[in-house]
Amino acid sequence: MFEDLRRSPVYQQALRTEDVLSLPPVRTVGFWNRRTPLADDMRVLQAGKRLDHQIRRILGPGLSERDVADAAPYRLSAMKFFIEVIEQIWPSLQPDTKARMGPRLDICREIIARADKYLGNGSRVSVDGFRHLAITHGFEPEWLVLDNPLCRVEFVTDPWATDQEKKASRLRAILRDWYWS
Repeated sequence: MFEDLRRSPVYQQALRTEDVLSLPPVRTVGFWNRRTPLADDMRVLQAGKRLDHQIRRILGPGLSERDVADAAPYRLSAMKFFIEVIEQIWPSLQPDTKARMGPRLDICREIIARADKYLGNGSRVSVDGFRHLAITHGFEPEWLVLDNPLCRVEFVTDPWATDQEKKASRLRAILRDWYWS
């Protein structure tokens, strides 16, 4: 089902993408001035690295059509949500950023289209699963796409940790295991 996509340059690049959970949010590295036109570009490029991890998770060798369809509520939901958020910012991005992100978004759309076709019966990949996961753990879903609020969150074992610290720790573990690792 996905052999052609696994041979694509986008997938090959996704295999080389470094760890993204430890990347600091763009707003902490000096680009967070809303008057700076590159702020959105930097955020989208960083989101692209997280999208690379999703691409390689979904197109991993040995995964069947059924495996991909089973991932719809989780991984494909996140992928579709990423596309929607990036498309909202798309008109304001620099041409270079669009050129770098365009192929990633195209392959993601193709993956989702094939999954929708496989699911059949009017079932479609929805953003609801990822949105629910983020909100349940106390985060705005858009923030997880465009920033990396969990970069400094570690696994919490302290029984005195606040509920928010525990939720952030669980969400980081989920994102690491299911989405971008």
